[in-house]
Amino acid sequence: MPTFPQARSLCLLSLSLALAACGDDAATTAVTDGTTETSSSSSSSSSSSTTGASTSATSGETTAETTGSSSGATTDVTTTDATTTDATTTAGVTEGTTDTDTDATTTDATTTDTDTDTSTTGDTDTDTDTDTDTGGADDVTIYAIQDGTIQADVLVSVKGVIVSAVDDFGIFVQEPPGGEYSGVWVYTSKMGPDITMLAIGDEVDLTGMTFDLSGLTEIDASKGTITPTGQKGLTVTPELLPISTFTDPVTAEPWEGVLVRIEGAPLAVVGTPGFDEFVVSGAGDSIYVDEMVYNVMKSPIDFPNFGIGASFTAIQGPLNFTFGNFKVAPRLKADLEGYVAGEKTELTLSELKAGELVVTEVMYNPLCDNDACEWIEVLNQAPLPVNLNGLIIQDNQENPASQGKVVVDLVVPVGGYAWLGKGTVQTWPYVQAADAHTGTKPDLGNSGDYIVVRSADVVLDKTASWPNKGAPAAGLSWHLKPGQLDAVANDDAANWCYSTTAFDANMPLERGTPKAVNEVECAPI
Repeated sequence: MPTFPQARSLCLLSLSLALAACGDDAATTAVTDGTTETSSSSSSSSSSSTTGASTSATSGETTAETTGSSSGATTDVTTTDATTTDATTTAGVTEGTTDTDTDATTTDATTTDTDTDTSTTGDTDTDTDTDTDTGGADDVTIYAIQDGTIQADVLVSVKGVIVSAVDDFGIFVQEPPGGEYSGVWVYTSKMGPDITMLAIGDEVDLTGMTFDLSGLTEIDASKGTITPTGQKGLTVTPELLPISTFTDPVTAEPWEGVLVRIEGAPLAVVGTPGFDEFVVSGAGDSIYVDEMVYNVMKSPIDFPNFGIGASFTAIQGPLNFTFGNFKVAPRLKADLEGYVAGEKTELTLSELKAGELVVTEVMYNPLCDNDACEWIEVLNQAPLPVNLNGLIIQDNQENPASQGKVVVDLVVPVGGYAWLGKGTVQTWPYVQAADAHTGTKPDLGNSGDYIVVRSADVVLDKTASWPNKGAPAAGLSWHLKPGQLDAVANDDAANWCYSTTAFDANMPLERGTPKAVNEVECAPI
């Protein structure tokens, strides 16, 4: 605080003495924050001190103020009344006095303010403010969240961002200027804010908690808010980047959550690692294409004969990150441009016709404990290799509650056999591994039963019933005779017989030809 000039100090001292002699005269004192304080002064017989109570109008604040000077001490208690009466005249502070000002401000809608001012002889002013903000989320940008300025587990408010993709469990949003660090995934869950009415190009405000999900930066708004501003049809231009950008985590990270675009001539499909994702390659680099928002593999009408060998000229979508890989996540058919179908290389079960998969051998009464190693053999007579994932195996009950199922990818070549064992790899007693296992069902009857194999919609084959041969048939497989290997011939039990060929060292008494051409010989039982 600057020092008073000497002339101004003398003037103020004279004013103080004059006021002290005024007795009960009323005085009006101007308050420095713009309010007017009306006081009624009363002087005691002692000239050493003066004590009064003063009330002034403030902006919603209640202030207890104590002023000490060489001529006395004055205490002001200020309430929220616009006009009050003060029993004491407050004189100005003179050079050499000590002013202790304590303001205790009541809490308004959002802030508690404690302000302590101390003025000493040397005109030193110490101001301490303590503010407690209970208003909630901090207003931030996506840039600050993605570049690490805002750490995880911070409640944030982001305003005026554009929806770039909508999923069942959340949305991708982006800052309008775009560029590095401009996009982010916002998780809502199906129990959070309603996003069903949102569309690409909508502007929204949102609140949520910053979160790191296995390397993916996101905003968890499942307990927050997503509020459309009413602006619709806004454009987010995808960032055209080479695939090599995404092969290095250092160069890829700034684009996480951002709408990106890759181009190639062509972008060839070179892998289908599972989970309905695929890998495309261009200019020697490759990148995953995610099924998070739009699933190409479940869109056979739009992308017929999709698989390795198919290609695109451009793919765009937000850049997602899961299981250690950056992935472009197309949002709709239009995000996958220039599609060229590859040659059909294999069939799924849903593409098979009845009779194209034939049951050729059955071990219904093995020698293992509790018949836990029953097995069947099937032959692929379709024009292309067949993936047996999802194949259902039933007995004569044809009951979904007691059926087995292949639950792994198993591609059988044209004219090839597949050995399907009951149980699991851990319970399998043979030296040779089965091609796949079907679980603990069905339980095949030793005294007569039959096999049904089917897809979810079509019965592909059904065998004849085997006879009740009792103990002599134990450990012998029942097989179709060579020359009768089709879905019509296997309906007749006369085209079947029992095997004579040993096939496994662990089970030397068992006979059969799993995964191989059926023998001509038949056991005479």
